[in-house]
Amino acid sequence: MIDSSSSQALISGESLRGETRQSSNYYSTGTLYSSHRAMDGDRSTCAHTMKLLNSWWRIDLLGVYDISSITFSYSGHPHVDMTDGRIHVGNSRKNNGTANPLVKNISNENYMSLHSFDSGVSGRYITITVPGTRFLILCEVNITGTVKGNRLMMKKPTKQCWKCLFIRLPHGQPPVLLVRLPKYKYIAS
Repeated sequence: MIDSSSSQALISGESLRGETRQSSNYYSTGTLYSSHRAMDGDRSTCAHTMKLLNSWWRIDLLGVYDISSITFSYSGHPHVDMTDGRIHVGNSRKNNGTANPLVKNISNENYMSLHSFDSGVSGRYITITVPGTRFLILCEVNITGTVKGNRLMMKKPTKQCWKCLFIRLPHGQPPVLLVRLPKYKYIAS
């Protein structure tokens, strides 16, 4: 089951809403370890997938950003294993974001480090993956960068794109209908 949550991302000193997802949700003793826990500002809470093949965690920044750094923190969780972990950044959700360019390899040695990027690393989606059959545990993710693209993007219509007509608002608020043009639909990206 894929988790979908809204969360906060720190971009250029401003808090932005982003939608987080992960490949599965670990559940233990009444607690659901969903994707939003990786960006809730609390290092003691973690996003945690089940022990499955090629686990992943992704954030949709709801706009295109030049990414300058990503930092991971964790509270000493005993099952964190980022060996051969990867960070992908780009504008595609294809293959859960892993079709985007690989911008950084992660290991247990550099997991807690600041991962800085040269210019040219930009995108709407950031995906963190671990290969093999294991847990992916992220207790706090901090992303910095600068806005590059407009949050309102144009997409070609599809027959099953009724959701494309609505602006995504913070969790719990009703969607807002946008103007529909004959050839294109404008959506909040």
